[in-house]
Amino acid sequence: MISGKGIRPGDIVTASNGKTIEVNNTDAEGRLTLADALVYACNQGVEKIKPKTRHRKFVIRVVNLIVDLATLTGACVVALGPSIAVFSLFIVGSKGVFTPNDDLAKELFQASEASGEKFWRMPLEESYWESMKSEVADMVNTGGRQGGAINAALFLKQFVDEKVKVDAR
Repeated sequence: MISGKGIRPGDIVTASNGKTIEVNNTDAEGRLTLADALVYACNQGVEKIKPKTRHRKFVIRVVNLIVDLATLTGACVVALGPSIAVFSLFIVGSKGVFTPNDDLAKELFQASEASGEKFWRMPLEESYWESMKSEVADMVNTGGRQGGAINAALFLKQFVDEKVKVDAR
């Protein structure tokens, strides 16, 4: 029997970075979890570690790249079929490539050719964010019917800290 504690349409959840999300589709729950994982990964970017010697004050770890491989939406499979992967970098997700970084996309395509994996770069159309706006929260968890894969990437982009630069090096 289903309990009354499950997530329901209209619920407002708060991500670990403080952003609020109106749940308008309970089937898009994976991106809610992934959002917090991205916040966590970004927070690992600069961390003071206790020194092992008295001469070293701290060590800084820097997150240069976050790669997310996830089946966030069937929209990419509908667009590209089952044989071509779509990746997003700032995030690599779903079955397509979403990245604002041309150099990184080029490196990934070279790797895909060498490995025999097929990737396709998808547009990261910022104007689609309009469909992700909520009247009661910072955003909804899914946008309009059209552009589902792009909407998923735009949603996840909200959880990647601007200080984490997308750089292939």
